[in-house]
This record gives sequence, structure tokens and C-alpha cells, in this order.
Amino acid sequence: LVFSFLKHFHDGRRAQQHIENSWKQLESSKRRFERDCKEADRAQHYFDKMDADINVTKADVEKAKQQAQMRHQIAEDSKNEYLTYLQKFNKDQHEHYYTLIPHIFQRIQEMEERRVGRVRESMRVYTEVEHKVLPIVSKCLDGMTKAAESIEPKMVPTAKSATARPGDRLNGFENGKTQLFNFTGEDYSHLPPEQRRKKLQAKLNDINKDIQKEMDQRDALTKMKDVYIKNPHLGDPDSVDPRLEEITQSLEKLQLEAHKFEGWLTEVERKLLEKGSESQRRQSSHFDSQGNTPLTNNYGQNRERYFIIMSVGQNEGTISMAESEMLYVIEEDKGDGWTRVRKNEDEEGYVPTSYIKLFLDMNAKGAMTYI
Repeated sequence: LVFSFLKHFHDGRRAQQHIENSWKQLESSKRRFERDCKEADRAQHYFDKMDADINVTKADVEKAKQQAQMRHQIAEDSKNEYLTYLQKFNKDQHEHYYTLIPHIFQRIQEMEERRVGRVRESMRVYTEVEHKVLPIVSKCLDGMTKAAESIEPKMVPTAKSATARPGDRLNGFENGKTQLFNFTGEDYSHLPPEQRRKKLQAKLNDINKDIQKEMDQRDALTKMKDVYIKNPHLGDPDSVDPRLEEITQSLEKLQLEAHKFEGWLTEVERKLLEKGSESQRRQSSHFDSQGNTPLTNNYGQNRERYFIIMSVGQNEGTISMAESEMLYVIEEDKGDGWTRVRKNEDEEGYVPTSYIKLFLDMNAKGAMTYI
């Protein structure tokens, strides 16, 4: 519609310029005709004056006569030219006001009719869509109203969280390890050291795989760009640059992530080595002082020292334990302060080594723990 309007506008401007040029030509020929008529009248008066004067020679009279005739001929030619331009202007004016302009206005009117028709169709479609949507909106509003009416403030106390109140804490057994059950993080610091080391190593392996994958893609794109440079008809070399830039940025991020996890992994491995050395020293000192006496002999005297009730483990790899509970040892403490145990034949996990007492079950094929 905009293109059609501009086309009709330019057509109208051209028609207006044509009629204006025709009017200017008519005015110019009219002024020239008036000037030539005046010149012819003056030449005729001069001839009449010379012809009436008896003192003027015949040659001068003849010259004046020829001049008058020439001026009359020029005036006649100007008259004919003026009549030609007048007829042309009348024709152009008639065509302008009775043919060109009405035709342009007719096309503009048709264009406006099409525009109005489209507006009418748009309004009709809009109303149809609104009629179809209104029932759905009405149902949604009815549902919201019912939901709002069903809200009962007195139901809030019955839907409270079932979080238990914390019990009394036992002095002397708070070594800070229970804090591992209260938070999680990207560095897996909520896990036991051995599990944390495994998780960090697995995460680092995944990052290294991603780095290798990105490097392979970068090498492939670099080769493709070289091929495009040598054979421009195969493709544009510059089209590869945006993807190469993305891969470079991705590699930088992955390398930073790998460096971060390598630092955490080094830290946890160092702590494991330190705790392993400390555990060996404690075990050596214990057997030197106890001799070959079984651990079960002192259990009755030290029961209160090893009593603790752990809450249900919410962190990955840990399990709950209670007083006087029998647990089977699956994996001994590796120096990280945690022992892997099994209970109920199907539940396995880690428990703090400092909270358990080990003894040998003669009827079983392995060590057991007694809490």
C-alpha cells in the first residue's frame, strides 16, 4: 500500500509539472505576440507618416513600406505561434483535469478501499479470536477464584515443616565433622575426604574430556580455514573465525575450571596423607599400650565414651547410626577419619571413625563395628 501511494503521488506531481510547463510556454508566446504587434503598429504609423510627407523621397517611402510589411509578417507568425500554444494548453488542461487527475484519484481511492478492507478484515479476525479466547480466559479466572476461595488460613499450622528441634549436644564429641552434613558446595566439601577426592577426580576427568573435545574442534576448524584459504571457491575463510573465537573462549573457561578443581584435589590429597600418617601413629601407640588384649575387654568400661546418635544422613555417602548398633566394616579408615560400613544387609555408607569402636566377630568372616 505504501508503494502504491508513493507511485500515485509521483504520477500526480508529474502531471502537475506538465500543465505548469504548458502554461509557461503559453504565457511566453503571448508576450512575444504582444511585443511583435506593437512593433508592427509602430512600423505602420511610420510608413503612413513617410507616405504623407511630400518632401520624402520615393526610396525612403519604399523602405518604410517594406519595414512595415516585415513587422506585420512577424506579428502574424507570433499570432499563429500563440494560437498553437493556446490550443495545446487547452488540450493539456482538459486532459489534466478530466483524464489524468481523475484517473490518479480513482487509483488512490481504490487503494484506500483495499486498505479499509484489510482493516475491516483484521478487526473481524481479531473479534473472532477474542470470542474464542474469552471462554478460556473466563475458565482460568473462575479457577483462580475457586482456588482463592479454597484458601484456609487455619490450615497453615497443619502443613508446617516437619523439621525436628535439635537435641542436646554431647560435650567432648564435637570435633567439627558433623558440620559436613549441613552444607554442600561445588568443591564437594560436604563429603568425606576419600569420597571428595573421588568426586573431584571424576569432575576433573570430565573437564579434561571437554577440553580435548574443544581442542579437536578447534583443530578441525583450523584445517577447514586453511582449505578455504587455498581454495576460495569452497567457502569463505572469514566465516570460520566466529566459531574459532567461541571455542577459544570456551577453552579458557574450561582450563580455569580444571585449574580450580586441580587445586581442590591437591588439597584433599594432602589432607589424606597427613591424616593417614596420624592414624598410623595412633594405632601404633594404642597397641603398644594395650598389648594383645582384645578390644572387647574394655568395651563395658568405655561405653559412654563411644556413645553418639547421628541424625539421618542427608549427604551423599553417609548413613545414620545409633547407640549399640552393630555394623559390618567394608572399608577401613584410610586416614581421612571415615570408615565405610554396612547395616541391614543392604545399606552402606560412611560413618566417623572416632565415634565407633572396633572388635573382631569370631562368627563372621570379617571385622565388625560396635557403636
